[in-house]
Amino acid sequence: MLAALLTAAGLVQAVVAPFAPLVVAIVFVLGTTLPLACRQVRPVEAAAISAAFWVIPLDGFPVLGFVTAALVFSALGAWSRPTAAVVATTACATACGIAGTLLARRSRSRSSVPC
Repeated sequence: MLAALLTAAGLVQAVVAPFAPLVVAIVFVLGTTLPLACRQVRPVEAAAISAAFWVIPLDGFPVLGFVTAALVFSALGAWSRPTAAVVATTACATACGIAGTLLARRSRSRSSVPC
């Protein structure tokens, strides 16, 4: 239910106040919110799949992005064992977030350079 609500809200934002081209925004919203549906049963997989989409460079900010990340990573900490899986997933997610931020910054700086 929560995954469906966050997905719907993200898709509305993708159309009304886009943070990326429409297709990219839709893929990003679906990829980051739908894994919430299995966060209690498969917390490592849910966090890894959701975070993998963070490498997509965005032009703006998905409003409920931090809510989604907080939910998926709180589930990771609460229901995942062993600890090594939690640490490895968190490290990979951090790397994905950094890569996405750097890619977005790089694409913005290239588009603002006059020809």
